[in-house]
Amino acid sequence: MKSLRTLGQFELGNSLDSIKGLRELTNLTNLEISFNYSKSGDEAAARCREVMRALENLCNLKHLHIDSHNKLVRSCLDVWRSVPPHLESFHAREVLEDDVGMLSHLPSLIHLVLNIRRAPENKIIVSGGSGSFPILKHFTIVYGRISYLTFEAGAMPKLERLELCFNAKGCDKYGAAPAGIEHLPGLKEISVPIGGGWS
Repeated sequence: MKSLRTLGQFELGNSLDSIKGLRELTNLTNLEISFNYSKSGDEAAARCREVMRALENLCNLKHLHIDSHNKLVRSCLDVWRSVPPHLESFHAREVLEDDVGMLSHLPSLIHLVLNIRRAPENKIIVSGGSGSFPILKHFTIVYGRISYLTFEAGAMPKLERLELCFNAKGCDKYGAAPAGIEHLPGLKEISVPIGGGWS
């Protein structure tokens, strides 16, 4: 098992011993974790903490997919501070606006997918300046109000492909275009899938 490189659909509902065993899989390069766990309280919080300890030990991890609709994950610990800094690809659901700033400092990140499935409270600002998504080439964001997204000058300097997935409802009221796309000097392709079933 220690030579395993890909692990998909690892559930927070697995036994605590199984979760602790993740930290031994130091050759993992691809990992998908589901945080959709029905129980709450101290037990779930303990499982979250063990997953984060494991992530900190996976020195070869390149691709991480975190699937979660569970608010407990956010309340029991700061998940994104435990994301391995050497990741090349990161896919996450139910992120918050402030998470983008934390993720921007991952130096090896090439591909980023973020899903924000709830009504926005604040704008998501992708800050410019040195060290912010320095080599990111592909950014996909699923967001109910894509007009709440802003790119500052110097943001994502190497970005080549931008995929904006948003809900058609409310486009006239909220607008459909994010601000600051002109600040993405390397952009070669923009893809805009439009849905209508969620907000």
